[in-house]
Amino acid sequence: MKMQLKPSLAYLAALCGTLGMAWGAHADWFYDFQTAPPPSFVTSSNPPSGTFSASAEDGVLHFSDTTPFTSGGPFVADGVETSQVFTDVRLTGTLNPAGTTNNLLLLAARQDSFGSYVAGIAFGDIPGLGVTAGTLSITKNVFPNVVEVVQSSDDSQGNQPALQNLATSYFLQWDLVGDQQTARVFDHEGGTQLLVVHYTDAGVGGLAQTSGVAGMVAIATVDTVDGTFGSVGAAALTEWSYDFQTAPPPSFLIGNVSGSPTFSSSVAGGVLRLFDTSPPPQGGTPIAFALETSVVFDDVRVSGIVNPTGTTNNVLNLTRGDLSGNVYGGGLDFSAGVLHVSKLIGATVVETVLSTDAGQGNQPPLTELARSYFLQVDVIGNQVTARVFDVEGGTQLLIVNYTDTGVGGPPLTSGIAGVSAITTGGPVDATFGPVGAVPLP
Repeated sequence: MKMQLKPSLAYLAALCGTLGMAWGAHADWFYDFQTAPPPSFVTSSNPPSGTFSASAEDGVLHFSDTTPFTSGGPFVADGVETSQVFTDVRLTGTLNPAGTTNNLLLLAARQDSFGSYVAGIAFGDIPGLGVTAGTLSITKNVFPNVVEVVQSSDDSQGNQPALQNLATSYFLQWDLVGDQQTARVFDHEGGTQLLVVHYTDAGVGGLAQTSGVAGMVAIATVDTVDGTFGSVGAAALTEWSYDFQTAPPPSFLIGNVSGSPTFSSSVAGGVLRLFDTSPPPQGGTPIAFALETSVVFDDVRVSGIVNPTGTTNNVLNLTRGDLSGNVYGGGLDFSAGVLHVSKLIGATVVETVLSTDAGQGNQPPLTELARSYFLQVDVIGNQVTARVFDVEGGTQLLIVNYTDTGVGGPPLTSGIAGVSAITTGGPVDATFGPVGAVPLP
């Protein structure tokens, strides 16, 4: 039926007096367009047109107009969920499910009366906006003007080749965290990534947009508005992930426990490096860390690639801890090949379980240590499970299961997540690939 729509570890103690939390809750929304969205989902065209329509049928939202914009028809059509305002947010959606559009199809975020961001695929050229068919773009709008456009074909984005098959659908995922944005195109949901654009709002044309409503937009290219969208949703990012192609936002705090003047860090080419040129006996730090301070988790999965450069002999950890130095950490010792889970109370280790322990099956240590591994640490109630895989989604090599029975204090219930590196004798020098934390149901 067709329906018309209405228009580590000890480091945490060193931070206890300095960190502050930003914690907010938003409802999420998701529409599959099998049924009409609620009245809070408002559609419109610009300029208003008597021949414009928006309809939902068989899982497809269709914006259409029979009048070309050159003859007074609309240039833009949009649908906005007006009931919810987001700050950090992930938008996802299927673009062009009908396979028939030549429009620029976009998702919109942080839209208010002053401006918005949009990200999407051009299914046709729009010379006036400098947008090329088959490219992925992120655009900043300060109404009524477009003030900045970044495309997948730009030098800064690696001159990625344009999509060639434009008579098909694509899945778009777009994350906005602080002034950092990443948009990705996949052949389908859960499929192969085809394009990616990274954008940092440096204040071009005005201050960064910090919050607003979300929705979708179709922009005519040569004649009429005629765009389709499959399922679309917006979810507040109470999770986080960083691919280290660009610097994380300021809420991702990097440091060391001793205030070493020779410690430094870098983010480039998908790698976070934490390193000190001095060993601890010469004033270098014994521990370095990187923490996402904006989100507090209860049950959580922290996962990421450790030692992507294959050069460390440090202990590399994924952690969840609170501001009193109470921490669960799971990590791999690249000097010994052993996986561990540790509990800290007040920044003091009170219990550690090793993969080589009899209670963990006397698992043999890893022997290939000049390479990367994928590490996953789950914290659920008083249960902590750390796993090492050869690659993400690959073969499990080590596992440690730990139950907190109250040694040193009651089980830990919540905290912020991050990574740490602990020296095994020489300087701290550790690398991490993409890392993220997601709440567990």
